[in-house]
Amino acid sequence: MSVTFHVPNAPRYSNTEPCLCAQGAPSFMTSNIPDELREHAWDECPHCHGTGIETVERTQQGFELNLCNGNARLLLALLRLDDECLYGSASLPDVRRAIMFAKNTDRSGFTRDATVGRAVARQCDDGTAFIAPNVFVGGFSADDLEDRLARLEEVVDNAQAFGASEITWG
Repeated sequence: MSVTFHVPNAPRYSNTEPCLCAQGAPSFMTSNIPDELREHAWDECPHCHGTGIETVERTQQGFELNLCNGNARLLLALLRLDDECLYGSASLPDVRRAIMFAKNTDRSGFTRDATVGRAVARQCDDGTAFIAPNVFVGGFSADDLEDRLARLEEVVDNAQAFGASEITWG
């Protein structure tokens, strides 16, 4: 799961990409030859309609910042924005003030080390083995935090230049 800080109605563009239904094509990760993609595509795919190539809408770079839930919660707490719920919004002046505050405060309590939760196998009643997946939680170092603050500031700058009035997240 993740949280994206973004500018509502930000500029978007369309991009054509190989559809995931055509992963079996030899050229999927390299040259993306349309005939090979079409040959390996699923005829009933709702994304590419059997062509192997889909059109994807993307937000223009610089108008959004995506973080895993845990790191988003740390960033929201540092910014003193509502971190109880991972959905919200704030005006551009409020976000800019929050960034200025965060850059001038002790951030040591808002970092964390990466952790790995190892799966433990257990035997089920029917005799089969159940192994839960390993859980990897990415860290959030002081350098990471500095980078995310700078990137969020870039989003605010772009939002202001675009004429937006708020940043939303969720």
